[in-house]
Order: sequence, then C-alpha cells, then structure tokens
Amino acid sequence: MSENDIIGAIKARRSIRRYTGEIISPGAIEDILEAGRWAPSGLNNQPWRFSVITDARLKERLAPLGLVPVETSRYSPLFVPKDSPLIRDLSEAFFEATGKHPEVMAIGGGTYAKALPNVVAFSPFPAGLMDLAHQVDEHIGIEDLLSSVLVLKTAMLKLAR
Repeated sequence: MSENDIIGAIKARRSIRRYTGEIISPGAIEDILEAGRWAPSGLNNQPWRFSVITDARLKERLAPLGLVPVETSRYSPLFVPKDSPLIRDLSEAFFEATGKHPEVMAIGGGTYAKALPNVVAFSPFPAGLMDLAHQVDEHIGIEDLLSSVLVLKTAMLKLAR
C-alpha cells in the first residue's frame, strides 16, 4: 500500500451512524480488533481494551443501563519476578556492560512480551537518561547508543548460553 493509498483512505473515510443489522463474521471482528491493538498510542502503551458483545438480548439489556461491559484481554497480565532467572541474567548483563546496577522495574502497557513465552521488555539504558522513546524529537546520544549496544550484546550472549 502506497502513501497515496493511505492518504486517500484517510480522506475518503466517513462516519456511519445507521447500520444494516448484517452479522459481522468473527474473522472480520478479529481483523478490526487487531488493527485497533496495533494503533499507535502515547509511550506505545496501548491503554485501550475492547469488548465484543454479539448476543442481541444482552445488548438490549445493557443499552438502557449505560453499563460498560467487563474489560477482557486476549493475553493474561505479564509479571516476571525480579528474582527470576531471566531478570537475573538481564540484570547481570547490564552490570557487566556498564558497571552500574540496573533499576529493575515492572511497568504496564501493551507489550508484545505478553504474547510470547519467557519474554520481557528490556531497556538497555541507565537510570537517569531522559526518556524520549516514542516522543516528538526522539533521539539518543552516540555514547548512550554505543553503551546500549554493548548491554544488548552482553545480554544476548548471556541468554544464548
């Protein structure tokens, strides 16, 4: 898809406020939800949750109450303890490469790690570095970039053993 196709689609889009009542296939619903899950967000945390209610009687009962359905997620929340072998190896790699003890933290967000086994999001940057990730004018200094490459190299070698 070219840039012109994308711009054309954006300009030609329209809001629909009357619907046909036609049943939407589960595959089409999944495609729409997948596009929503990949939509960009501040700090790339994808804070939204989607609920699909297909039961007509349930929709009729909820509508006059103004109730919001219970949020569900395709993936369970991700939590890896600080003392797990994976976190320990990544922390050791950070220390070996930088000589500094890492600030290990748990954060929320729509990380891809939820979809993969034994995976966590890992930042090779030291504490105190201005966080410009996913911000306007995102950039990094050469020294910090080289340091982060060394941290990642050390981590990959350690995890490959």
